[in-house]
Amino acid sequence: MKFSLMLDNLLNRKYNVQGYVSAGGNYGPNSLGTILATPGNPRAVYAQVTAAF
Repeated sequence: MKFSLMLDNLLNRKYNVQGYVSAGGNYGPNSLGTILATPGNPRAVYAQVTAAF
């Protein structure tokens, strides 16, 4: 039997996976200079148990 545990973002810090400043156009004329970002995941815990018979 095998057990495994994985933790993501152990300290639950806020972060962005990616981000950039818009040059306008794709998001309309009022989006010029807008900061667009994708937030990272919050704390997560994953557990797995594997059994072979």
